[in-house]
Amino acid sequence: MTDVLRVGVIGLGRRWRRRYKPALLALRQRFAVRAVYDQVRERAAAEARRLRCPAVAGPAALLERGDVDAVLLLDAQWFGLWPVGLACRFGKPVFCSCPAERDEAYADALVRQVHESRLPVMVEMAPRVAAETTRLREIVATELGPVLRVLCDALLPARAGPALVREKGGTTAASPPPFVAAFPLGASGVALLDWCASLLGGEPGRVLATGTDGGYDMLLDFGDGRGAEIRHRRLGAVRRLRLEVIAEHGMAVAELPGRLWWTARDGRHVHVMSRRQPTGQVLLERFHQAVTMGLPPEPNLRDAHRALGWLRAAARSRDAGGWVNVPG
Repeated sequence: MTDVLRVGVIGLGRRWRRRYKPALLALRQRFAVRAVYDQVRERAAAEARRLRCPAVAGPAALLERGDVDAVLLLDAQWFGLWPVGLACRFGKPVFCSCPAERDEAYADALVRQVHESRLPVMVEMAPRVAAETTRLREIVATELGPVLRVLCDALLPARAGPALVREKGGTTAASPPPFVAAFPLGASGVALLDWCASLLGGEPGRVLATGTDGGYDMLLDFGDGRGAEIRHRRLGAVRRLRLEVIAEHGMAVAELPGRLWWTARDGRHVHVMSRRQPTGQVLLERFHQAVTMGLPPEPNLRDAHRALGWLRAAARSRDAGGWVNVPG
């Protein structure tokens, strides 16, 4: 396989426009878009004209193409994670930015199918690969020592009112996706849990979740006095991710995007990351390396599935009103 990875893009919504289309344009020497698909035909046709490639009839038609080496699955739309299972049949690596909790009922079978086929599947989980997190790990390793506690604050914009769906004779409010109500933390749960665990190491033995759709608090007990707390809130138009780490020899705070400060034995330090590489580029560069160089994709579907198990335990805890053990 050449260094230029020929990809097909499935899902051309907001994530494509804001994150991955700019990233692909910046990485045009490494990626070439050969086909696109979206459930909105007009949107796919317009994007295909801009990219000078075909708009195909569906995910299967895209995967069947001989000029597509790998797939970027960027929106769940009507198909959820089904294209990942289909990619196993064609042996085409997948970069997936659809939350595992979005298609939770299919996730268990899918992770087995991917494992058996040995298909490289990389999952977005952007906080783990953010430049601030990378720098935070370096500080922990060189100055702060083993992590004892992690506190994650996630402020997300309040949801807009229900979308209107056109029906014969008028319009009606659409229901939110079932997974939004089923799981604490909504569509960001797996990524936030993975973010915390990537710094603590290991897996939690039990979890406690409280709250409603407007805000959740979650505690994860990793044993030996180590733990994580996630506070998830929706507030106006605010979007902020903040991670506080308490370690043996000090503490550090990473705030996405662009800010990091820590206190160690030699005093307090502040680092403002003014030349931060866009997250979309970081993720796609990792995917390119995994496919063209044979490196293990990270984070991968198994990582997402592991965090999904913790999220399932959190949902049981919320409903039961107490601590719930995480299955081993």
